[in-house]
Amino acid sequence: MNDIFWIIAVFLIIIVLLGNRLVNLINELSHTNKQLVATQYEVFSLLDLDKSALTSLLELAENKKLSSEEINGLMDGLIDKKNMPDIKQHISEWYTHSQNKKNIIAQKLPMLSETQQEICRLILENHSTGNIAKTLGKSLSNITCQRSKIRAKLHLKKEEDLKTVLQERIQKRI
Repeated sequence: MNDIFWIIAVFLIIIVLLGNRLVNLINELSHTNKQLVATQYEVFSLLDLDKSALTSLLELAENKKLSSEEINGLMDGLIDKKNMPDIKQHISEWYTHSQNKKNIIAQKLPMLSETQQEICRLILENHSTGNIAKTLGKSLSNITCQRSKIRAKLHLKKEEDLKTVLQERIQKRI
């Protein structure tokens, strides 16, 4: 009877450990997915496209059983191939610039969470609260709440403008 108890106990411990690992992996995957969604939104903005245009293209391709040449022809209608090298260069420059901004904000405002740092980056890029919510795939109320938490962590007074203070603190410490 004692052996059965130990076998069950070990089995339960293994289940708990695997469950914790699974939860951690799901959280990591969720975080990565949110970052991809944000990047996707910004890339679509750079290309002056929206998700609905690409979704429509894919639906048309699927419904009409289009060949890859026909799909490429439709894409050419959305993006002029002559401009593709410029677009690729622009996206590459945007990505490098975006990563540099993230690193600077992380260094200068380490008391903020990664999400709060990302919100600060978007605020500094003149995004509205609604646009920030859309970019990060979060609700408007969540972004408003996070902005309040950022203000509290930075010890801002009610009359102080968040964007102005962020600009001053980032530039002052560079």
